[in-house]
Amino acid sequence: MKKILILLTIFLISCGSENETYDSENETYDLDHPAEEVNGVSLVDCLVSKGWENIPTIELRGDRVHLIFDEPFDVERYDVLQEECLQE
Repeated sequence: MKKILILLTIFLISCGSENETYDSENETYDLDHPAEEVNGVSLVDCLVSKGWENIPTIELRGDRVHLIFDEPFDVERYDVLQEECLQE
């Protein structure tokens, strides 16, 4: 569990404009992106098309798109796939 939190912290620091939180009470992982930069549905569709299996719930809160994961995930793989999807 500590390894996952460390990886998530590193991911948060490296992303700058994204925010990430871990809710230990509900055991969810929440990534948020600026809504003007990211279409959550398109991003998730792209991730799935590239083989991503941990499908998040998508919520729009104000000017932020939140991807809420119920399970831990490979942050490094997510970063690579997200970058590819955002460039497309």
